[in-house]
Amino acid sequence: MSYILEALKKAEHEREIGQVPRIDSEHEPASARVSSRWVMLVVLVLLVNAGLLLALFWPDGSTKEAEPVAVAPPATLPSIDNVAAVPEVTDETGMLSERRETVVAPVAPVTRSTPVSPPSAVVMPTETVMQRTPAVVPSVAPSPLVAAVPSPPEPEPAPVAPQQTENLPVWPQVPEFIFRRLSGGLRLDVLVYSDLPEDRFVLVNLQKYREGEQLQEGPLLDAITPDGIVLSLQGQKFLVRAQ
Repeated sequence: MSYILEALKKAEHEREIGQVPRIDSEHEPASARVSSRWVMLVVLVLLVNAGLLLALFWPDGSTKEAEPVAVAPPATLPSIDNVAAVPEVTDETGMLSERRETVVAPVAPVTRSTPVSPPSAVVMPTETVMQRTPAVVPSVAPSPLVAAVPSPPEPEPAPVAPQQTENLPVWPQVPEFIFRRLSGGLRLDVLVYSDLPEDRFVLVNLQKYREGEQLQEGPLLDAITPDGIVLSLQGQKFLVRAQ
């Protein structure tokens, strides 16, 4: 009966929800519905958190720390004297049972030592020592000393004899046409005479000349003598003395 009453109430309640509310309709408080929703949400969140915490902190066999494993000592080989051979026993079918060996008494552990091979002698290649025989140097008789003969000195060039100037007219007492041909006066400022012709030079009107050069004024410098210079103009020679 209780189930039928509850079903009727539920159907009537759903019908009232679908209809327009009336004055005699029962209304549930809105605050109760809202609070129930929040309660359900809070409970759901707590359940989710609890599930996450259980998943994170649940003990797992894979996360256990590895327990220290006791390392068994190396197996010892039983001595031959302490091993007794068990006679062969046949089973009911007449088959030869497997031969087994039993240890009669515990023996002292025999450590298997690996044979240490003696270190092989390393043969280093020996360097062949070459005995150097001293080279035999034939004795050479000292050659006789030859006195150096000094080469004869080169002959000095014969000094050029100065030209004869006694019969030459001396500047300014020269023919008149020489004055007309000259483009200016002549003044011997410096005279340098040497036995070597290439070392001789003069300064005429402060211009430097050597033998064979033509003066700016027109005459040709024929020769430089110890007491002057010999000039020529149109075949006429004359002397200009140093002052």
